[in-house]
This record gives sequence, C-alpha cells and structure tokens, in this order.
Amino acid sequence: MSFTFAVSIVHSSIRKTTKNKLNTNTTLNSKELYKSVKYFLFFISIMMHFKAVAQQNLSVNKIDFNSSDEQFYKVISFGEKIDFGNFDDTAVWTVANTIENIVINLKGNEINDFVFVKPGIYEIRFTENKKHLENGCNHPQFDEKTIIKVSPLKMKFDFSTIKFSEIIVGEKELHDVKIYTDWDFESYNNENISFKKAKVVVVGIGANIIGNASNETLILIPGKNQIIIQLTGKAIKESYIMFDFYDINDKIQSYYYPNKL
Repeated sequence: MSFTFAVSIVHSSIRKTTKNKLNTNTTLNSKELYKSVKYFLFFISIMMHFKAVAQQNLSVNKIDFNSSDEQFYKVISFGEKIDFGNFDDTAVWTVANTIENIVINLKGNEINDFVFVKPGIYEIRFTENKKHLENGCNHPQFDEKTIIKVSPLKMKFDFSTIKFSEIIVGEKELHDVKIYTDWDFESYNNENISFKKAKVVVVGIGANIIGNASNETLILIPGKNQIIIQLTGKAIKESYIMFDFYDINDKIQSYYYPNKL
C-alpha cells in the first residue's frame, strides 16, 4: 500500500465519521477531535518513518555511479545474502571482488542464494541472453552494474532482553531514564571493536526524546554485549513512540514501545 493511498483512506474515514456524527445532530467535542487528529498525525509519521528507513536500501535505478560520493546498492554484513528479485535463466550475473580475487558466474535466481562470505566491495554485472523483440519490451530487468559493500562487522539487537529503568509517561520530563538491552556482535576477524557515539532516535508525534549510550565509546566483544542508553526529553500524552537503534553499520533496528504514554 502506498503512503498516499493509506493517507487518503484515513482522511476519508475521518470525514465519514465526522459526517455521520453531524447527521445524527451530535457535536464532535474538542477532546474527540483532538484525539482523531492526533492519531491521524501519528499514522502519517509512522508511514513517513518507514519510507525513510526503506531509503537505506536504495533502488539501483536511483544510484548515480558518477557521483563524487560513493554509493552502494546495498550495505550488508559478511555471511549474508541479498534478494535481488525473480529472474529467468536468461539472466547472467558476474560477481567480482578484485582484492579477494573472487569472480563468480551465476544465472537466473542463483544470485539470490549467493552468500557474500568475505567483507569488501563487490561489483555485480548483469546481462540478459534474450532475443530482441520487434514490438515487445526490451528493457533490461536490472542495471548493468551495481556495487555492494560487505561490512566485516555484524550486530543484532536482542529486544527480548530490553528493560527500562522506569515507565515512560507522557508530558513527564525524562532525567537519566535508562534502557538496557543486549546485542549479538560478530567480527569477521573475531576481534574487539570500538563503537563511538551509539545512538537511539525516538519517533512519534510530539516526541522530543534523545537517546545516547552511557559511554561515548563502547568496546564490543564478539558474542553478547549489553548497551545502556540514557534518555532525556519528553513526549506528549496519549501517544505512541518507537525507538530506532543504530548499529555499527549505521543501519536501523526498531523497537516499538508497547504502552500508550
């Protein structure tokens, strides 16, 4: 469902509700109107948030390889796969990492099962062994060249272990409220890594909460680690919030706070 279509549905629902109430000679009081608008705005913010997160995985058609900024079709961690979509056997792929002397030829959907075992920069070439159709569609199914970055580091937050030092309440200023959660960390070379300025971004209507790691520099050890995030700020009452944890590859893993503030 597109964002525009989803918003139109909610907007239509609010209009119908209001119209029905007017037809029954019932006045929509200010409190009900405030709640309706507030939930509508929260819905919009969540949809916009998902759109922003999705932009982390840029469509290859939007990548400018001539840009001065190095851009990648995708950034993943070692040992992971990428789902490129569905292709028939006329699709031919060449996966190359010149530094590691890796050159792999694949066809069709075999690309989706390819595991990027070693970290580094990979160039993927795509061609199609299709006959040219006089009046048919001859557009390629994929870009001729894409670049993948494979990180030597991997993190996964274990939100089943998350704990808050106190309940978050709407309109209450947070002073030194802490979040405790575990994460699983892997390093390709099985070495300790320093992680600077770990952060959490809080998303929600009227939310003005900042989260930072208790220590500016964290030493990550392969295996389980615990992070302590300190929260400051506040959010409005009767709202919902979401916590975006940024990992060491600057990718987002989200946690939804289960309680209405």
